[in-house]
Amino acid sequence: EDRELEIQSRLFSIADLLVTHFSRALALEETNLQRSDMTRLEPLLEYTRLHHREDLSLDGAADSMGLNKEYFCRLFKKNMGVSYLTYVNQIRATAVCRELETSDDPIGEIGERHGFTNPKMLNQYFRELYGCTPSEKRKAFREIISDS
Repeated sequence: EDRELEIQSRLFSIADLLVTHFSRALALEETNLQRSDMTRLEPLLEYTRLHHREDLSLDGAADSMGLNKEYFCRLFKKNMGVSYLTYVNQIRATAVCRELETSDDPIGEIGERHGFTNPKMLNQYFRELYGCTPSEKRKAFREIISDS
């Protein structure tokens, strides 16, 4: 069972790296992005990755691109396969996961640092991405470290 947990945790870490570094490439292949749309979205995606800890709103994202909210929502979902707010929360959950591996801070505090003001939302997005809760993920990380 310990070996299974170690393997599962390493697989989660690999999945995290893949999502972090290749999610845009997969989105490009899966949704047949038009290059001009991606060129328009790229500055917003980069801004979102760098500022995920801040209060990011749909209105602010649409305004930053000079688009009305409805058109922005359609454009983003068509090209990225998810809504803007889902994308933001996926970025945040990934950042929380990385920090769980190295920090002993309370999970709620880590979540807040990365933009989750609601613990239920953190748990929901975390479970969607990793198939477990943040506390289960932390436990798996600690078991791997203690087995090393």
